[in-house]
Amino acid sequence: MFENMDRDQTIGDITQRPESEEFCYLPLDIIDPDPAQPRVVFDPGELEALADTIRVRQVVQPIQVTPAEQGRYMIIDGERRWRGSKLAEKHTIPAIIKRNVSDSEREDMQLLSFFSRVDLNPVELAKTLELMISKRGDSAKAVSDELGVSESWISQRRKILRLPEDVQQLAMDGVVTDKAALNKLGSLPHDERQRKIEKIRAGEYNSSELTKSNNKKDKPQENKDLAILHLEKLFSEQTGVPFTIQHNANKDTGTVRFTYSSLEQLNDLLGRLHTSREV
Repeated sequence: MFENMDRDQTIGDITQRPESEEFCYLPLDIIDPDPAQPRVVFDPGELEALADTIRVRQVVQPIQVTPAEQGRYMIIDGERRWRGSKLAEKHTIPAIIKRNVSDSEREDMQLLSFFSRVDLNPVELAKTLELMISKRGDSAKAVSDELGVSESWISQRRKILRLPEDVQQLAMDGVVTDKAALNKLGSLPHDERQRKIEKIRAGEYNSSELTKSNNKKDKPQENKDLAILHLEKLFSEQTGVPFTIQHNANKDTGTVRFTYSSLEQLNDLLGRLHTSREV
């Protein structure tokens, strides 16, 4: 019956599903994003690349929606695909309509789907964790069990929400990703912080200098092999704590030293060194 369907112009049932679900092609202009969903940042370049793919291959994975008022539908999952389809000037999109979904169930579906994404910025991740915890009665333990991560892992990632909003915005924009640099910026007086943020955004200030500039007895950096410097940076970025590697090239031996600010941070670091899935 649907073999000759024009997918850019027709709405139609495609396959049998439970009564609470229906698969069809919905017009893009009767679909709205959920204003309460956790994702607010969509990279324009990535959306353009997605639109290029959709022009060639169409949307493969259906979005999920739920009926709203006045014959419209609200997105549960798939806003990025919806936005990409609009950029590609498509008229319809494959969708799974989920009926009889409560607000709580919809929020749970959005949060779990959102958390599974690999391109979350640290502020989005922290806000998602906050929402999940608040929905479960302020229990980080329940969320850690559900996600399969430690409570300290959750605690470390929520800390970014304690930073000033202008510092959080740097992380959201991907301008500064180093946790130590973000924490240092957040500890500065307002006027000094603003000056440094302006220089960072203008490309006139290297944010990595923030992690070094507070030591009054700073020593000139010794000449290190580029590979060692790269490893130091890699370890520091992945763990959020400063790592220093002292390597004896003649003997191929050395030491690794890191600095932690609390026992909670130490436990979190040791846990992630023990199992790479949490790094």
